[in-house]
Amino acid sequence: MVNRIIEVLKMPASIVFRKVVRRLQKNARDTIEEWWARVLGTEISDRRFLHLLGVKNKEESWIRIFRGNLSERSLFVDLPDRSYKALEEEHLAILNFAERTIQHKFELLGSGPVKVDYFGEALGVEGNQYKMAPGRRAKTEQLRKIVRRLPKSFCSNYDPIDWHTDFKSGYRWSENTWFGRIRH
Repeated sequence: MVNRIIEVLKMPASIVFRKVVRRLQKNARDTIEEWWARVLGTEISDRRFLHLLGVKNKEESWIRIFRGNLSERSLFVDLPDRSYKALEEEHLAILNFAERTIQHKFELLGSGPVKVDYFGEALGVEGNQYKMAPGRRAKTEQLRKIVRRLPKSFCSNYDPIDWHTDFKSGYRWSENTWFGRIRH
């Protein structure tokens, strides 16, 4: 902290002023955004969602749009140049990846496969390992919130992701902290 103060005192006043103004602007934007989300919610309507996808009218199938985009980037576009064995291996790799995704096992930032849930214990990063998994009560509360929006048949075997936990270190942020206020 002292080093930071000394560093700031060595800066020209114009730069310090600009940095202070930027920080105040960011705090104001975060405050307005947080208030807006708490008052109006963060959900979007189906109509807005389709608009963001580029669907021009209700009759146009957004599934067709996705299929079109997918076929442009498909692994199988150059079928004649590939062997059947290579295609089969890619097919199995895709199925394995899909299965891990359904199980909420992700591999991010060189972590190796990690299950992100309300019970997980992180391996730690740079000597920091936090044991902050919230457990069954938090999972049950999250499921209650999900059931309000989705069919119960979907939620019966669903294992929610704990979006507030850093899966590498195990650190868990408060659900009440607005993302713009998280210090990094």
